[in-house]
Amino acid sequence: MMEALETLRENIGQLLERYEQLRQENVHLHEEVERQRQEIMRTHNEYVQLEKQYRQENVAAAIAGANEEKRQQAKQQLTGLINKIDRAMELLKQG
Repeated sequence: MMEALETLRENIGQLLERYEQLRQENVHLHEEVERQRQEIMRTHNEYVQLEKQYRQENVAAAIAGANEEKRQQAKQQLTGLINKIDRAMELLKQG
C-alpha cells in the first residue's frame, strides 16, 4: 500500500513537472506566433507601399514617355477620377 502511494506521488510529481514544461512551451509558442504575426503585417504593409510606389512610377513613366495627346488623355482621366473622389467625399460628409 505504501509503495502504491509513493508511486502515485512520483507520478503526480512527474505530471506536475511535465505540465510546467508544457505551460512554458505554450507561452513561448504564443509569443512566437505574435512575433510572426507582426512580421507578416510589417511585410504586408511594406508590400502594399512598394506596389503603390510601382504603380505611381508606371503612371509617371507612361505620362512622361507619351506624346502630348496621350498626356492630355491621361490628365483628363486623372482629373475625372479626382472629381469622382471629391463627389464621393461630399456625399460621405452629407450622409
